[in-house]
Amino acid sequence: MIDFLERVKRGERVITIPYVLSILILTLQRSMGGIHYVNSSNWPMGRIIIATIVTSIFGWWGLPFGPIFSLISLYYLWFGGRDQTRTMLKSMVGPVEASRILANAVKPKPTAGIWIIRTIIVLDIYAVVQLFLTIIQGA
Repeated sequence: MIDFLERVKRGERVITIPYVLSILILTLQRSMGGIHYVNSSNWPMGRIIIATIVTSIFGWWGLPFGPIFSLISLYYLWFGGRDQTRTMLKSMVGPVEASRILANAVKPKPTAGIWIIRTIIVLDIYAVVQLFLTIIQGA
């Protein structure tokens, strides 16, 4: 536990990488590869890009939750994954101490690869909106 607290104080974070798969009425919201410890120099960009592409292509098609879960996953992917550090700290030291530790900790900065992910997300949302507009106009 002490090792984990020191790592958080140095700027490491615990993240999960969400992705969504949908087929008709079935929508699956999952995490790719479990928990990842990240800092400014160690970000799992390959997995984040794969999760972004999978969600972008296969996440939208399950109704009604596919679009909702896809937008939620893409939101977290925009920032490089879903930060679980606060949740883990709360369970270890309590909410007040967890807030104090995170307030004083170094903030990790995502690598330059995050801009690739953000570009994919923007293009994906644009393409999905265009597809829906085409379907609506054709109906």
